[in-house]
Amino acid sequence: MQITFDPAQSAAPARPSGGAWPFSLVTATTTIVAESITELVAHLVGETYVGLDDDQALLARYDAACTIAGMTQALYCETALDPAAETEETLTPLLSDRGQGAVELQWPWTHEIPLVLVRTDYEPFTETSAPGGNVVFVDPSHERVFLESLDRFGFVSFLVHQPLSKGFSG
Repeated sequence: MQITFDPAQSAAPARPSGGAWPFSLVTATTTIVAESITELVAHLVGETYVGLDDDQALLARYDAACTIAGMTQALYCETALDPAAETEETLTPLLSDRGQGAVELQWPWTHEIPLVLVRTDYEPFTETSAPGGNVVFVDPSHERVFLESLDRFGFVSFLVHQPLSKGFSG
């Protein structure tokens, strides 16, 4: 069960079984609380995600990762890129479609605009070496890793609510 609400308008609804919700995902406009990570991923990927087998789920996360990486790259470029001042070697990786496989570079990415790529397009998932430097990866390889990668560059805040272990004194 997942519940979406606007935190500016209300507090998180009570969990049917009592206690805190184990997982939450905060976006720019909503907070989603859920019993499982799968439910949070479904919020981003599509409700039909919950019924997919492992291979279909990976493909759905990959498609979402490509879209998110492309949108994020476009936002970075929109705010800081002057195409007239850049070379083809810079523009091609920044403006290429993230759904077309690996962006191959012959050097570490040192441009001030981060290069946003999909992790599963590179080793160990493929034979293409991942570029180093100012690179941010969206990683759809596993549900939790996917949400953590989105959290790392600010697309969402992914929170895991676990009770403190016994014996912890602060």
